[in-house]
Amino acid sequence: FVHLRHYNRSMINGHFSEEEMRREHPAHLDEIHAGAVGEPTPADTLRKRRLRFFPAYVLAVVIGAAGVVAFLTYEDVAIKTVPPPIPPEQVFVPYSPPDDGGTADAAIRGAMP
Repeated sequence: FVHLRHYNRSMINGHFSEEEMRREHPAHLDEIHAGAVGEPTPADTLRKRRLRFFPAYVLAVVIGAAGVVAFLTYEDVAIKTVPPPIPPEQVFVPYSPPDDGGTADAAIRGAMP
């Protein structure tokens, strides 16, 4: 329940204050003060590890991303065994009056009271 009490910055920066260590991990803090914990890793060893880790990490990310893309685009969604539907005939065709010089309009107007 450590994460519910307060925001734990050590998840991001990797460091605890001594007061946080005393409150959350008192046994480990006692080991540190007693000198039972080994020496910190030398800087050049950390640099060598990072030089190996980052290319491997980039390669893993690229392979993972390629796998996700391949998974999402591998299969077609449409069924190939069913023939495509025949397009329906046009149901609504707007009326367009004939172009006969206006005689059809005059005949309609003459028939109206």
